[in-house]
Amino acid sequence: ASPDALVVQYRLSGVDPGWVDAGTSRLAQYTTLPAGSHVFEVRARHRMGEWGPAAGITFRREASLWERPLVYLLAALLLLAVLLSAHRIRLRYWQGEASRHKRSAAQKEVVLAAVSERETRFSALLEHASDAIFLLDAEGRISYVSPSMERLTSRASEALLGRLLVDLTHPDDRASVAAALHSITSRPRSPTPFRYRVELPDVGWRTFSAIGRNLLDEQVVGGIIVNARDVTEQEEAEDLFRQAQKVDAIGNLAGGIAHDFNNLLAVISANASMVKDDLAELDVKVEGLDEIAHAAAGGERLTRQLLSFSKRQVTNPTVVDLNKIVQETVPMLRALLGASVEIAVEPSPASPHVYMDRGEVEQVIVNLVVNAQAAMPKGGTVTLTVAHEDGSRRDTHAHAGRGDYAILSVRDTGTGMDAETRARIFDPFFTTKRSGTGLGLATVAWIAKKATGFIEVESTPGEGTAFNVYLPVAGSPLPMAAAKADLRLAGITVLAVDDDDTVRKIAGRILRDAGAEVLEAESGQSALDVAAAHDRPIHLLLTDLVMPGMSGRELADRLVTMRPVCVLFMSGYTDGEITRTRTEGGDVGFLAKPFNPDSLVTAIEQALAGPSALAGLLQDPG
Repeated sequence: ASPDALVVQYRLSGVDPGWVDAGTSRLAQYTTLPAGSHVFEVRARHRMGEWGPAAGITFRREASLWERPLVYLLAALLLLAVLLSAHRIRLRYWQGEASRHKRSAAQKEVVLAAVSERETRFSALLEHASDAIFLLDAEGRISYVSPSMERLTSRASEALLGRLLVDLTHPDDRASVAAALHSITSRPRSPTPFRYRVELPDVGWRTFSAIGRNLLDEQVVGGIIVNARDVTEQEEAEDLFRQAQKVDAIGNLAGGIAHDFNNLLAVISANASMVKDDLAELDVKVEGLDEIAHAAAGGERLTRQLLSFSKRQVTNPTVVDLNKIVQETVPMLRALLGASVEIAVEPSPASPHVYMDRGEVEQVIVNLVVNAQAAMPKGGTVTLTVAHEDGSRRDTHAHAGRGDYAILSVRDTGTGMDAETRARIFDPFFTTKRSGTGLGLATVAWIAKKATGFIEVESTPGEGTAFNVYLPVAGSPLPMAAAKADLRLAGITVLAVDDDDTVRKIAGRILRDAGAEVLEAESGQSALDVAAAHDRPIHLLLTDLVMPGMSGRELADRLVTMRPVCVLFMSGYTDGEITRTRTEGGDVGFLAKPFNPDSLVTAIEQALAGPSALAGLLQDPG
C-alpha cells in the first residue's frame, strides 16, 4: 500500500496514557522525559483496514545532575539557611521598632488626649451654638450639618445631606442664593453675606442671615462653610421700624406735596384751555403741549414719591444713578423743608451707580434731611453731596464689602451733637425731638447695612453735623443700542391686551408710530384667539395685569406655552403681589401706568433685549 494510505498510532510507556493518533505523520515529539527506562511502540493500518501488530523499542534516559536526590537535599538546606537569616534580620528589625514605639507611646498618649479634649470641646460648641453651621460642596450640596442646624431646622441630618441648598430655599430666594454661591466659589476665603428663607415643619417660613466662605482648597475643611442665623424676629422688628418711620414722614410730606400738586394742576388746566383755544383757531402751539406734559410728569413724580412713603411696598433693587435720584428728590425736599431751609446739591463728576431699591435711597435722603431740619430750628442750609471713593480703607467696618464706594453726604449748619448723643443716634426709639419716633436714623442705618454699606458721622456742638452714607458702587447699566428715532420697533409684532379701550388704543397708536405691527384684544381669551389665528411670529405680549375673567398673568402663562414670546406687564397698581413679574416662561418686564410714548417703547426694547427674549425671535422666519 502507498505510505500516504497508512494511518499511524504511537505511545510511550510512562508518558502517554494510551495510543496517540499521528494520522499520516511520521513524527512523534516529546519535550520532557522522566529519567528511567521507556518503551516506544508504533502500529499502523490501512485507512479502511485493521490495526497491524505493534513494533517497539526500549531505551533508557539517565537522570541529570540536578535531578539527583543529593542535589535536592543541598538546595533544601541552602533555602532553609536563607530563611533563617531573613527571620533573624526581621526579628531584630521589629525588636527595634517595638523599642522605638515604647519610647514614643507616652508622647502619643499625650497628643491623643489633647486631640480628644479639643474634639470634645468643639463638639460641645457646635451642639450649643446659636447659629446653624453646615458645609457645601462645589455644586452647592450639603455635605455636613452641625447638631445646632438639626435643632434649628427641626430636621435630621439624613434629610439634609446631599440636598442642594437652593432647592431648600423659598422659590423667590433661589436666584439670589445661586448668585451668592457663585460669588463665594469665585472668591476663595472671602466672606460673602446672603439671606434666604427656609420652610420649617410646624413653623412655616423663617428668614436666615448667612455668611459663606470658600474653603474648598483646604484639605481639613474641603468645602464651603456657612454660618446661618435665624433673623425672622429681627426682620419683623425692622419692618415695623420702617412702617412707623413712614407714618412719621408722611405727615410732613403731605402738606408740601399737596401744595405743589395743586400748582401743577393749575398749570395743566390753564395750558389745556390755551391749547383748546389754539386748536379752535387751527394754530396749534407746541409750547402749550410741552407745558402740559412737563406738569403731568411732575405730578406723576410727586404722586409716586407720596405712595412710596405711605404704603407697604416690596423693594425692587436695581442699578440706579445716585446723582439723578438726589437731583429728582430736591423738589419734594424743598416742599418738605419750607422757606427757612436752603438746599444745595453737589453731584459727583463720576456719577456713581448703586444697586439698591430707589424708594429706599429716597427714604435715606428724606430721613437724613428731616433730621437735619430738626437740628436747625432757626433755619439754615442742608447740603447734599455725592462723591466716589476707593474702598481700600473700608476693611475696619464689619458690614462693609471690598471695592469702591459711592458716598451720599447730608450736611447741615445746625446745633451739632455731643459725643454721648452721637453714640446713640442709630439706636431704635432714641430721639431728641419731642414728637419724634426715634426710628428715622435707625431705618437709615438698617438700609445702609442691608446694602453692605455703612455710615460715618461728623458732628461738633455748634458747628453742624454731616452724615456720610457709604454704599458699594455697582456697574453702570448698559446703554441701549442706538435706534432710529422714528421706527425703533420696526419689524416687531406686539399683541396689546387691555380691557380699557382708551389705554389699549393709545398704546397701539404709540407702537404703530414706532414702526411695530400691533394686534389688539380686549380680554385674555380674545388675545389667545387672536394669537391662534396669527400665523406669523408675535414678538411681545403687552398686557394689563388686572382684567375681568382671565388675568394678565394667566394669559401670559398660557401664551408662552403656545409660542415663543416675550412678556411685558403693565398696571396702575403698585402692590408687590400684583406686580410680581414672573410667568411660566421666567422673569418678565413691568411697566407702571401712566406711561408716556418713550417709556413704553423703551420698556418694550428692554423686554426684547432681556434674558427672557429668545435668540431667534427677531430673525426673519423665511
